[in-house]
Parts: sequence; structure tokens; C-alpha cells
Amino acid sequence: MRRTCISVETNYQQIFGTAMDSPVSAVVANRVMEDVETRALNTFISGPKLWKRYVDDTFVLLKQEKLTDFFNRINAVENSINFTMEKEKNGSIAFLDTLITRLEHGQLSTKVYRKPTHTGKYLHFHSEHPLARKCAVLNTLLHQADKLCDQESERKKEIDLVRSTLKQNGYPDKLLYRKKSANATKSQEHETRGLAILPYLPGLTDKIKRCLTTNKIQVTSKPVRKVGNLLTSIKDPVDIKSRQGIVYSIAYRHCNKRYIGETKRSLETRQKEHKADIKNKRFDKSALTQHTFDLNHRMDWANSKVLEFESNYYRRRFIESFHIHSDNDTTNEKRSDLFPDIYRFMLQ
Repeated sequence: MRRTCISVETNYQQIFGTAMDSPVSAVVANRVMEDVETRALNTFISGPKLWKRYVDDTFVLLKQEKLTDFFNRINAVENSINFTMEKEKNGSIAFLDTLITRLEHGQLSTKVYRKPTHTGKYLHFHSEHPLARKCAVLNTLLHQADKLCDQESERKKEIDLVRSTLKQNGYPDKLLYRKKSANATKSQEHETRGLAILPYLPGLTDKIKRCLTTNKIQVTSKPVRKVGNLLTSIKDPVDIKSRQGIVYSIAYRHCNKRYIGETKRSLETRQKEHKADIKNKRFDKSALTQHTFDLNHRMDWANSKVLEFESNYYRRRFIESFHIHSDNDTTNEKRSDLFPDIYRFMLQ
């Protein structure tokens, strides 16, 4: 009696909603699936030879004459969960990223599987992402070739395909054909003082990372622009002067000086507060009021500018300090406690 390979998939993600977005929901969903498959398999006197599940995909090895009965029984266990089945074709079946093929003597061979719709597009080498992330793309694909291809000939074909595909995505030969160092695959534990998550800006973030890693601070980067930022918003646009959480600049009419500040409120509200401070001669509120009375300079309120948007208070204070220290024509006090010396190289 010949056994056949089948791939069984469930619709449990539709039942549990965004199960994979929440670790708790994913655990609950997985336990429900374990209960369902346990009840289903216990109803068989002679069940599948092999049952391997990952999330909602299952690889099954079962006798051909039992396929229909098996499929009907697992679908009768839980009405809210629907199983679908795919049989092997021409001795092959895809499971996750692996193509499993039956050989002449009944043995199974594996290699990397790509869907027919695969475009060969990966993270482009000239995109604004850290070099480590681009290296990770190459290392992941090469690791996949090593682990999924059990025959040396298929492994070499896969590695050649990876290199040619990444070359089309801008990856240089120096990176594609580099030799792995002896410690490349060994995980090394380093004592760290903390973790810093920085927006990735070519050139600048790399400099900051070198300074932080020297001081045993682990650094990871995130892109400044994401696909969601490039899509058109369906909401009505908000006037810039009405947006809250800003770093702003107000110029003086009679000189080249300007005042830079930050506020969790809007620019309109902050301007009203500054006007009230000037009217009531509250010199302790800001350097803007002091400069106005010392030199009798009027403010150019109409040409006030919003420099940055940032809702987080501490990040907003740092951005404000960066603008104050990078501008030689501000009336603000340049405080070193808000802009430490380690960041001075950013201004060069």
C-alpha cells in the first residue's frame, strides 16, 4: 500500500483574527489547534505515518485509500475550523519554503521552493538601510540553501541562483562571494549597558553607532520612511500651526537672530503664550522675552516655522537642543546637559 504526501491547511487565523500579531492570541490559537488535531488523530485506529504542523500548515504522510475518510473526519471534529488539502503532484509537494520530492526508492528529497509568483525582488543594496540588514538578506538565503537542499547539486544551483538574483538587486560581487570567517556562525555574547533604537540616516547613524558600541551600548536601526508614510492619507489634512508636539522657530524683525523652542501644544497656542509673556514682562519664561526687551526687537510672528514634529517629550527636547546648537544665530542658551558632547560630531 503506497502512502502519499499531502499538505493540510486550516483557516484558524480567520477565526482568531490577528492571531499572529499578538503573542497571547497566538499561544491560545496554537493550543486550540493542538486540541483539535489530538481529537482528530485519536479517532483513527491506524492514523497517518507522519503528522508535522507549523502554525496552520501541516505535512502528512498517509495511505492513499484512507485519504477521503481522513479528510472527512478531521473536518468533523470542530465546525468552526475548516481544513483544506493539497495532494502531491508528479511525486512532489510544497510545504512552507521546501519542495519535497519522492525518489525512485521511496525516499524523500528536499530543496528550496519558490511560488510561481515570486518576483526575485529583495531589499535593494542601494536602499537606505543598514549594511548589516543587507548582509542578513544574503546570509538568510544562503543558510536556506544549506539547510533545505539535501543534495549537493541542488545546493550549488540554489547558491548560484541566490547570487545572480541578488546581483540584479544591486549587491556587489565582493559581498556575494566573500568567504565566511571562522567565527561568522558562532554567536558571541557581549556585555551591554543598554539598547538604543535609532532612525537610520546614511552616514550619521553609522557614526553614532560606532560611538555607542564602543561604550557597550547595543544599537539597532529602523527606517525613517515606511510604505505607510508614502501612501495618501484618507483623513483631512491638519493645518501645520494646529498640530501638536513640535519644535519651532520664531524670527526677530530687526536682526538675524531667532528663537527656537519646543512644546507639546500647537504653534498657535505657543505663540499666544509668548505674546502674553512679552505683554506681562515675564522674563523668566524664555529667552525670547528677555531679548525682546533688552534690544527692543519685535517678533516676526507671521514667519514662524515648525521645524520638527515629535510627540515624545524627551526626544523633542533633544531635537530642540540639536537645532539650538547647530544654529549660531539663536538667542537660546546652549545647555550641555541637554546636548551632551558625545553628539558634537553631528554638527561638523
